[in-house]
Amino acid sequence: MNQYYAYLEDNETSKTAQNAIKSCQEIKYWESKPKEYEIVNIESINTKRSKFSPVLINGKLVFVAERVSDIVDFEKSL
Repeated sequence: MNQYYAYLEDNETSKTAQNAIKSCQEIKYWESKPKEYEIVNIESINTKRSKFSPVLINGKLVFVAERVSDIVDFEKSL
């Protein structure tokens, strides 16, 4: 946070630095709040390939995903 204060000395109107300082100051508050959700790694879904637009439909997770049968075989390209 000291770096943001030092930056503000030369750039007094920097909203980016001001917002960064405010965010740093609020960390303890947000960490003290109860967690609203838990992030769990689902290894059968999480792969090296891209996934997009996850939504819940009728209680089920639906998303668009890049697959091995794509034009480029990323397993061989890596």
